[in-house]
Amino acid sequence: MRELTSMQAACWIGRTAHAALGKVSAHLYAEFDGHAIDLERLRAALQQVSLLHPMLRLRIDQDGLQGIAPMEQAPRLEVDDLRGLAEPEVAQRLLRKREAWTHQQLDLRHGCAARFSVSQLEGERSRLHVDTDMIAIDPSSLRVLMEDLARCYEAPDAPVATPPSFFAWWDAVRADPALKATQERDRQWWRARLDSIAPAPTLPLLDVQPAQAHSQRLTTWLDANQHIALRQLARERKVTLSTLMLGLFASALGAQTGDRQFRLNVPSFWRAPLIDGVERIVGEFANVLIVDVDLDAAPDIAALCNQLAKTTAACMAHSAYPGVNLMRDLSRHHGTPQLAPVVFTAALDMPGKELFSPRVKNAFGPLGWLISQGPQVALDAQIACADGGILINWDIRLDALPEAWVTQLFERFVDLASEVARQPATLDQALPRAPEKRPLNPLQQAYLLGRTTQMPLGGVAMQEFREYRGMMDSAVLRSRLDAMVRRHPSLRTRIDADRRVQYVSDEVRLNLDEVDLGHLPLAEALGVIDARREDYAHALSPLDRSPWNVTVFHLAHGERVVFVRLDALILDGRSIATLLVELFEGQLEETPQVDTGAPKADQTEQRTADAAYWNTKLAAVDGAPRLPWSVPLDQAGVARYERQSLVVPRETFKKFCMVGARQRLFKNTTLMAVILEVLSHWVSEGGLCVAVPVAPPSDAAFANRSSFLAINWNRAAGSFAERSAGLQVDVLEGLQHLAYSGVDLARQLFERHGPGPVLPVVITNGFSWPVAPSDSAMRLQGGLTQTPQVAMDIRFWADADGALQLDIDYAREVLAPALVSDFLGTLGRAIGQIAGAGEFALAPAALIDTDHYRLNSPVEAACRDGYLARIADHLFTPGNHKTALISGERRLSYSELGDGVARIIAALRARGIGQGQVVAICLPRSPEHTMLTLACALTGVIWVPIDVAAPAERRHYLLENCHPDLVVLGQAQTLEQPSTTCAALLATPAAAPGHLADLSLNEAPGYYLYTSGTTGKPKCVVLNNRATANVIGSTLAEWRVTERDVFLSVTPLHHDMSVFDVFGSLAAGATLVLPAPGEDKDALRWNQLVAEHQVTLWCSVPAILEMLLACRGEHGLQSLRLIAQGGDYIKPAVIAGLRELLPQARLISLGGPTETTIWSIWHEIGADDRKLIPYGRPLPGNRYFVLDAQGRHCPVGVVGRIHTAGANLALGYLLDGALQQSDFITVDDEHGQAVRAFRTGDCGRYRVDGTLLFDSRVNGYVKVRGVRVSLPDIEMVLNQHPALRHVLVVDYGEPRLGEVCLGALYVCDPQAAEPSMAELRDYAREHLPHSHVPTRLLGVAALPLSQNGKPDRRRARELLSAPATASVRDKVLAIYLQVLGHSNEAGTDSAVDFISLGLRPPHLKAVAAQLQAQFGVSLSPGQLLRCRNAQEVERLLG
Repeated sequence: MRELTSMQAACWIGRTAHAALGKVSAHLYAEFDGHAIDLERLRAALQQVSLLHPMLRLRIDQDGLQGIAPMEQAPRLEVDDLRGLAEPEVAQRLLRKREAWTHQQLDLRHGCAARFSVSQLEGERSRLHVDTDMIAIDPSSLRVLMEDLARCYEAPDAPVATPPSFFAWWDAVRADPALKATQERDRQWWRARLDSIAPAPTLPLLDVQPAQAHSQRLTTWLDANQHIALRQLARERKVTLSTLMLGLFASALGAQTGDRQFRLNVPSFWRAPLIDGVERIVGEFANVLIVDVDLDAAPDIAALCNQLAKTTAACMAHSAYPGVNLMRDLSRHHGTPQLAPVVFTAALDMPGKELFSPRVKNAFGPLGWLISQGPQVALDAQIACADGGILINWDIRLDALPEAWVTQLFERFVDLASEVARQPATLDQALPRAPEKRPLNPLQQAYLLGRTTQMPLGGVAMQEFREYRGMMDSAVLRSRLDAMVRRHPSLRTRIDADRRVQYVSDEVRLNLDEVDLGHLPLAEALGVIDARREDYAHALSPLDRSPWNVTVFHLAHGERVVFVRLDALILDGRSIATLLVELFEGQLEETPQVDTGAPKADQTEQRTADAAYWNTKLAAVDGAPRLPWSVPLDQAGVARYERQSLVVPRETFKKFCMVGARQRLFKNTTLMAVILEVLSHWVSEGGLCVAVPVAPPSDAAFANRSSFLAINWNRAAGSFAERSAGLQVDVLEGLQHLAYSGVDLARQLFERHGPGPVLPVVITNGFSWPVAPSDSAMRLQGGLTQTPQVAMDIRFWADADGALQLDIDYAREVLAPALVSDFLGTLGRAIGQIAGAGEFALAPAALIDTDHYRLNSPVEAACRDGYLARIADHLFTPGNHKTALISGERRLSYSELGDGVARIIAALRARGIGQGQVVAICLPRSPEHTMLTLACALTGVIWVPIDVAAPAERRHYLLENCHPDLVVLGQAQTLEQPSTTCAALLATPAAAPGHLADLSLNEAPGYYLYTSGTTGKPKCVVLNNRATANVIGSTLAEWRVTERDVFLSVTPLHHDMSVFDVFGSLAAGATLVLPAPGEDKDALRWNQLVAEHQVTLWCSVPAILEMLLACRGEHGLQSLRLIAQGGDYIKPAVIAGLRELLPQARLISLGGPTETTIWSIWHEIGADDRKLIPYGRPLPGNRYFVLDAQGRHCPVGVVGRIHTAGANLALGYLLDGALQQSDFITVDDEHGQAVRAFRTGDCGRYRVDGTLLFDSRVNGYVKVRGVRVSLPDIEMVLNQHPALRHVLVVDYGEPRLGEVCLGALYVCDPQAAEPSMAELRDYAREHLPHSHVPTRLLGVAALPLSQNGKPDRRRARELLSAPATASVRDKVLAIYLQVLGHSNEAGTDSAVDFISLGLRPPHLKAVAAQLQAQFGVSLSPGQLLRCRNAQEVERLLG
């Protein structure tokens, strides 16, 4: 097996669809029309030729190596007997066969490099079909093959000398040292010329190429006289006939494409004479010469022929380096694939002159058809001697080139060759001079880039579409358009996208299409137009002509609808408006001067100064506006646009402008300020930086000389009037700094704030643009403007009557139509408000539609449930033996529970503890904890649950801050505060407490709950019974809770959700199950408790529910009729699993911070809630507001900070025994009334249906496993470690799926000893609650910083999310597998869930011991219980 030649390898790769102009094999198909072919003689000849030329049996293996298949796989003669068929059927079959063979790929993997067939026809006629793959048999070898086949056919018994093999020649080539040296010399020669090699010809390749290749040929024949004339002329001009025809072809191609410099692919088939008889070898000897054509360097065709003769000779002299390799080098040099898609193949000066000898013609008949295919070739122009004349045979790819275009080129070339044969002086006629070409400006280049689909919101042209309807004579329209094309160079401007240049063509071409719909009823005709509008408006104008189009639809009775599309590559907005007035009204502006393109004065200094101005001006920009994008801008695909419009009546607009004028504001400034102010309501955070197109005044020809400014609207800076005045100054100043272009500004902003579009909002001022008169015969019906990377273009102009026209063209992929409609409606109300009031001020409350608050309700709607009275009644009604509490083996009836409560009430009274005093409960979950909680609540004693598992330092603060009058402990210990044990309280004998006042609706402090909002200083929330009564009563009613229900209390008792477990269940007379001591975190045991006691209601944070489900095992949880989750992200995947497991169960989402009492918002999860679980609607008596940073109400869909008001509000925070109101603030409700509200740390947005959606956290707060955590406070604690200099804490993972972890990057103090990972983790555990200890600690040399010097949290998340070494995970997994008794099976992944492997809590002690031995890190079984897989254990190991 041998390696492929460079050409063979290129052809082999070209067979795949991935190659440019690929999907074809390189093969040559020929048909010979003969008479009475003897099939047996032909079979014998074919067998003999297969022996002579082994390349007919070439085989390529899976490694891309070539060899020869055995003779058993030699080509066999195929026969199609078409005799006896009707002539039309014969013709059809032959045509189908030609089509199939033209596009086939011979199976080289199995040694099929050639195929032969005979079609037998009537009258002893026959057609020989021959197809050869050029990897094995190049075109020069086909002549040898057919010659030997004819010789063996004519004289079967005559001896034929066996030629040398192709492989022998190829081995000699690879071994020849002189040839290797020549190849290296030629490689260096070409390498030095890579910069100067001309580009490929500019072909009008089809934008969308079919899935299958489609090749066709164009052919003609120059007769013998023309052949003689051309050959004589070539001799006279001292060039070969091939060179002469090459010059004519290059001239025709240049005229057709407009190219002045381009490269051609000229095949050569020279065979290095390294072995004897090389001329008789059948094989692959092809090379390609990359021949440059420079029409500007040749005054006429004769000079061009001489130029090409020298160029071709130089290429031939350095052809030892294969042309395929050269093209590969060229691609690497330019960084993009480089092609030579136009091939010129001349066989005019070869030995024997004719393509096939008389012997071949006598044996098989004359050549009737010849066509080839080749990868990366769009056009192969072949010229050969045939039948005394010249055969011109072009193979074209119609799946790549328009047939009309290539046919025109073919005819141009044939006409030129015929003319030169008839009139040799044509060679001396001057070649047409090229129009002056100018580089595209940066904006034009940006628009070209925007046509590609590689960028977000790309795949579009920056163009304007307009639609007109009315009565207009078609001849007048055509005449005016013709005059305009002649008059305005812009309408003849061509864009060369490959060379990034533009030029004005002399050709007066009307890009005018006409569609006659006059025969259709009006409604049907308009339907046809409606169906075409969308595609027309978005179509990219082809760049083989000036990029504009006018399409006229002729309706009945002389009416016309006209579509117009003009590309901003050639015209700006004002030019477009002016030209359309000229077209439809015949109104001409003063004839503009011709733009000579003279070089402008050096603006280097001005550009430097302007760059400094904009650098300072845009320093405060914080990225693209954070509008409610449907998808992130950097993830948007190809854009499709829609328009929404608003008309403001003339009188209203006039009054509006007068108000602005009194503020010394221009009309456009007044309107732009209102647009920005209104739009800022839809910005969730940060500033509003928009692009404002500007066009410097010019009296030159119409073109696009526009640029744009970047204007940053800061809604927090000053008053609206002050911001408006600043806007006007910014615009006027910006106009003085245009040397730093809009493209420069966009690039600068992208470098700071990319990826994705950085100026997606544009405001276009069209006040100065010409408009048609109101009585125009052709009335504007609508339009659409689209711009790459622009999501919203807000355009305004005034019509002839003075009415304001507002159009918003928006990308529907990223902006919802309802949002645009809301904005446009609000903008109209704002303009009307200013015009009506006569004051330049806006009242947001009257502007923003707040119908999305419709599910809010007033305080009066809150439930007034006497939950405490009901609990007292259940406890103290004699003989109530209904089970109240279950804890392990203990089952307490309501009477038994009441007895304990009564004892504690008596004991508290005996100690002088009464209403308004504070008792801190430092007990584990137990019946005693419940008794003490109830005793306090029923008597008005403020109860405070304390987390007994908290670090000692934290417990000390909790107790010190709340100033308890009594601390109740499980076991006696010395405290600064008065204390006792629960056992001592219960030892007090007591009867029922008698009448107790119902304190259910008491608004005084009822209990304190500490939030995990901070670390060192948790906040103590002061809550009251009135708010609790609303939650208990509303929830029991909504969930239809009865005495038959069973609750399971797994939420920590210092967490607000546990309040409902206790008071909700006992108020309903239901049963409350408490995990026994040691079972608080045992999810296996929870499943057993659910099954054992038939638990019906589950209420917890999502992480606890997931633990239950992960340890479900054989338990079906079928008794659960309602599952409620709250306090953290709810994973849609968990919901999907619950739907499958418990299809009849109600699934509830709960929300609201501790400051709003247990929960204050909820949502019943329905079948439609699959990707995102809503936050929901407020409980009765509560209101949820979404406000921006200025305290304004956010419209639907806009993210803002959530504020809650109403019955559930806590009384405030307790700080060192005193009530504080931080974060409890006064806001204006939607009616402008001041109300007390809590400013949460959450952000959300409303849906149109009034449902609130959670979005994110603010101010460094995140929720991890249901616990609210302050990242800055963790940083503060870790920064106190003496060995650390800097710490950055972030959350990472996927919060919307609930996968949130804490991670810390740290920088060590170089003066201190670097701490071990275990030391840092121990320090964190000692000083932080467990929920606040970072999952991963990562040492870095320096904290990542953004360009403005702030901590780069996004980069920090990337660093922490990067996978650690697999070896640690593998070791962890191996330990677990060993403990569980499994072998380390192949395929067991470190992400596998331990539960699925059979892990149970008893296993964890052994696992912890082995981890200690392996890694030197001590982890408790409790810590390991929370790890689902080896990856999570690895994080604990640090």
